[in-house]
Amino acid sequence: LEKNVAVPGYKLVQKQARRKWANEENAKQALLSLGLKESVVVEASIMSPAQAEKALKKRFSELPEGLIKSESSGTTLAPVEDDRPAVQSFVGLSKALSKL
Repeated sequence: LEKNVAVPGYKLVQKQARRKWANEENAKQALLSLGLKESVVVEASIMSPAQAEKALKKRFSELPEGLIKSESSGTTLAPVEDDRPAVQSFVGLSKALSKL
């Protein structure tokens, strides 16, 4: 499917996206400015968006917009009946764009 070869009854879909900080330094500064202690925000690495939301929920605060992005970890094979949209292959996308 990734090479634009159809497999009857299946389609290529995005895997579940994992959230991560769009910019760790901006996220760290925002979390500190919202009143979280540096020892809570930064462990061996910066806390995850889910951990930050949990910590801020106790303070009745929310994360500012733009700090988090979701990225798919790739594609996976799914039955045609799956609700997720099919991924447009690069080859298919190139063909579609060339018709414009």
